[in-house]
Amino acid sequence: MPPHVYALCVPLVWCIKVVVFTVMIKSLVKLTSRAWYGVTHDRYAGLVDAEERFNKYVRRTPKCWEWTGTGDSLYGNFRFQGRTYYAHRYAYASWVGQIEDGMVIHHKCGNTRCVRPTHLQAISRANNTAEMWERQSYLRAIKKLTKEVEMLRKSMEEKK
Repeated sequence: MPPHVYALCVPLVWCIKVVVFTVMIKSLVKLTSRAWYGVTHDRYAGLVDAEERFNKYVRRTPKCWEWTGTGDSLYGNFRFQGRTYYAHRYAYASWVGQIEDGMVIHHKCGNTRCVRPTHLQAISRANNTAEMWERQSYLRAIKKLTKEVEMLRKSMEEKK
C-alpha cells in the first residue's frame, strides 16, 4: 500500500473505532439507567416497568394480595436488577419505604404469600419470632377447642 493511502486509512480506522466505542458506551449507560429507574428487560416482552411485571404475578382478593409467581412453599420470589428478592420484601420496599437494617417484614394477616402493603410491617426479628410463637399457641388453642367441641357433639349424639 502506498504511504499516502496508508496515512489516510489509519486515522479513518481509529475514527471508526472511537465512534463504535462511543456508541457502545452510550447504549450501556442507557441500559443501566433503565434498570436503575425500575425498568428491566423481560425476556418475553422486551423492556417492561418492574412494577408492571411484579403486578402480573399478584392475584388481588378482598382480603390479601396473593403472590402467584415463583417461590418456595412459604414465600414468593421476584427477580429485579439481577438479584432475587422475597416478593413481600420487594413489595414493602417499593410501596411503603426502605427496610431498615435488622428489620424483617411481618405479615399481619399471617399469609406468607401476601404482598398487600397494608398487611406488611417492618419489625425486629425478636418481635417477629414472639408474634409467631403467640400465633402458634393461638392455633394450638383453636385445635384443642375444636377437638373438645367434636367430643361434646359425639357425646350428645350418643345420649340421644
